[in-house]
Order: sequence, then structure tokens, then C-alpha cells
Amino acid sequence: MNTSTNQPKKINEKWLFIGVGSLFLAVMLPSIFLLAKIATIFIMISTTAIAIKIASKAISNVLEDKENQSTQNKIINLAVGAVSI
Repeated sequence: MNTSTNQPKKINEKWLFIGVGSLFLAVMLPSIFLLAKIATIFIMISTTAIAIKIASKAISNVLEDKENQSTQNKIINLAVGAVSI
């Protein structure tokens, strides 16, 4: 008989832990999404900065009037700059 009174108490504790865990997750989930969004924005900004740097370098290489630079190299540099944008 003693075990029958303890059994519902353990089930209630289990449901209590499940409820507390669910509530904690529901409270923390917006913060996790916000941090993920901020991290994504930083990655996009850094990728854009790198792409702009590569594009400007490629365009400046094309615009420089070097006699030893072939037309093929100019086209490749322009393509790299266009793809990186």
C-alpha cells in the first residue's frame, strides 16, 4: 500500500520536470533565435565586405594598364569580381 501512494507522487514529479523544461525552453527560444539572427547578420556583413574587397581588387587589376596582362587575365579578373558580388 505504501508503494501505491508513492507512485502518483513520482508521476507528478516527472510531469513537473517536463513542464518546467518546456517552460524554460519556451522562455529561452526567442533569445536563441535572436542570437542566431545576430550571428547570421555578422556573417553576411563580413562576407559582403570580403566580396567587395575582392571585386574592387579585381576591377583595379583590370583597369590598370599593364602590358604584360593578357586579355584572358582581364576577363578572369572581371568574372571573379562579378561572381564575388
